[in-house]
Amino acid sequence: MGHVTHHAIVVTSFDERDINAARDTAISILGLSVSPIVESPVNGYHTFLVGDPQPIGYTDDPSVVAEFNRRCEQNPYAFWQTIEAKPIQMEDLPR
Repeated sequence: MGHVTHHAIVVTSFDERDINAARDTAISILGLSVSPIVESPVNGYHTFLVGDPQPIGYTDDPSVVAEFNRRCEQNPYAFWQTIEAKPIQMEDLPR
């Protein structure tokens, strides 16, 4: 058996226009698993998540995420971070 590594991208911004543009970019490039935007009740930041932009079977092409990163770099008020979850051993998953 193999293992599963999960990746996610968190995108946040204080500017509603910029977060909407970043989300539209994520949908157009990454397509799958883009969450709705949520607004923080504390500081007014807006955030959305992209769940596993490169799952096994979807694409092994790192240029897909690189293109998203490149476009986000053009947006000075949208901040993002890619998160890699610890690999899960398939045999350890409940059946």
